[in-house]
Amino acid sequence: MARRCHHRLCVSCITAAENLTRDSRPALLILLGAAGCMLLIGCANVANLLLARAGARRREMAIRAAVGSGRARLVRQLLTESLVVAAVAGALGVWLAYVSLGPLLSLVPGSRTSGWTRPFWRSRSSSACSRA
Repeated sequence: MARRCHHRLCVSCITAAENLTRDSRPALLILLGAAGCMLLIGCANVANLLLARAGARRREMAIRAAVGSGRARLVRQLLTESLVVAAVAGALGVWLAYVSLGPLLSLVPGSRTSGWTRPFWRSRSSSACSRA
């Protein structure tokens, strides 16, 4: 917050973000921490599942190596499978966020976010198309 005084007149300036979150900042920070913890737990679970799957496929990898597959080929196969799983999970997460945005925003009473339901890429692409 910037505060300037000239003789007896004092002016305080605050940002719009600070004005919007002034009363709810502690709750928002707790929510941010909780979301970070949930993300960390989810990442640990996924890593555990990938390790368990790799342990279960040890025999398959041994057979592939015995048949003649090189180490690079085995690593490439495992990396490709992990990337496909990550891409599908990411796409499902984006879809779930897109679908749940409207209902979640409708739960907020008297919210100023009613106009924010349009996704960023759609608003940018439509404005880019209208300029052409």
